Amino acid sequence: MYGNEIVALRGPNHKVFAHADDPSKQIMQIHAKPIHYKNIASGIMEDIDLSFQDNGKDMISSKNMVSVGFRKDGNPQKYMGIRAHNDHGQQFELSIYSATINSIILPLAGFRKVSLDTIEQCIINHELSDNVGFHTQVHEAFVQTAIKTEYPVSDFSISFEVHLTGWNCINEYDDGSNSYIENEYGRFVFVSSDGTKLWFERPSMWTDNEHMARGIDHRLEVSGKKFIYSKTANDMGRKWLQTANAPFFIDASIHYADTRDGMSYIANALSWTTIRDQATPSAAFNDIVNNGNSAEAKYAAPFYALYRSWFWFDTSAVTGTVDSVSLFLYGYGLADSDVCAMKSIQDDVLANWTMTAFTGSEYGHVTWALSQYNEIVFNSTGISDINTSGDTKVCIREYTHDYLNSSPTTRYANGCYYSDNTGTDYDPYLEIVISTGVTEDALYMGFVIV
Repeated sequence: MYGNEIVALRGPNHKVFAHADDPSKQIMQIHAKPIHYKNIASGIMEDIDLSFQDNGKDMISSKNMVSVGFRKDGNPQKYMGIRAHNDHGQQFELSIYSATINSIILPLAGFRKVSLDTIEQCIINHELSDNVGFHTQVHEAFVQTAIKTEYPVSDFSISFEVHLTGWNCINEYDDGSNSYIENEYGRFVFVSSDGTKLWFERPSMWTDNEHMARGIDHRLEVSGKKFIYSKTANDMGRKWLQTANAPFFIDASIHYADTRDGMSYIANALSWTTIRDQATPSAAFNDIVNNGNSAEAKYAAPFYALYRSWFWFDTSAVTGTVDSVSLFLYGYGLADSDVCAMKSIQDDVLANWTMTAFTGSEYGHVTWALSQYNEIVFNSTGISDINTSGDTKVCIREYTHDYLNSSPTTRYANGCYYSDNTGTDYDPYLEIVISTGVTEDALYMGFVIV
């Protein structure tokens, strides 16, 4: 079905292909995160390449939405910097200001080793000691710079100095506390003179096999002429730290684009009828890489649990007549039953997420499989719900018990990858076949074909 890609029709989040069997049709692949960046010199949208280049002094990843660089000499002052591609002298840089773990102040005279990960060329490790360092990964939508410890952590406080040239924080400022107030998304947002945005996302922490999204408070304050960004464990975070196992990763992500998906769940409910209709989740996450229970209905006496996932796709570039739509999700972790897709009406703000933000009947369902793409083919309702003037929102649910309202007797879990996973090999995406009504000659006229 797929013909050549029409490069001239690329957008930040989508590719367009000629239809191999019908020249009057095109196929769009729409992702939930950026997959292209604009090459300023050529004006062409190019595939994002997250790998670092070593220029001897710095390591730089530049084939992305922004250019990200790290100094190699181990100096913690301005050890990381971000620039927009249409560079007008703007600089967004970080220095490590202070770090206290388990009431012990870490020495920050310098990193004793700076190295590129030997397996993943988009990861840089800054080693402070044998068991503490900074683990930084560049993603299509953000730079995730996390302090990593190899020993148990009960509490922490970590601060960065933010150096701004040509950037301003647009959050509301509180004169009484000399600090900025996080916005409704939990973010501190900076805007450059040309309109480029960067923001500190609400931080999270995790281990190799467990994730905690709401255990950290963050703050942006002004001390003299310095901008200080800090993150500390709150009560929920300290409780989680008591039960989790090292190594720990404590995050401070800087975003330049959104990843638009996530998962919410309810646990420890005593009634299936109650849990299936309950709106308030036990927790919700919008920064997941992968999860084994993306769509799950579970009973483990005496408790029920329910997991549902949510996906956003910018479908505003869709033109012509939509002939068919499929949702592709790459299976991960568990595959116990069928999964369905339906219309989501989930709020954009994580704090407002509910478990019941869906409407109508299913678009389609599929028996779940691991380590391959699962295709949910949309019916006429799903096709008509494609929003050509904005976002198309999709919810996935465990079909056999959750959607059909059949009380589970054991665990029925189905997992997938989300757009916070680095790279596009396992990305969630929509495939939309469109009738353009143009001839084959007109289709290729003036376009770059690859």
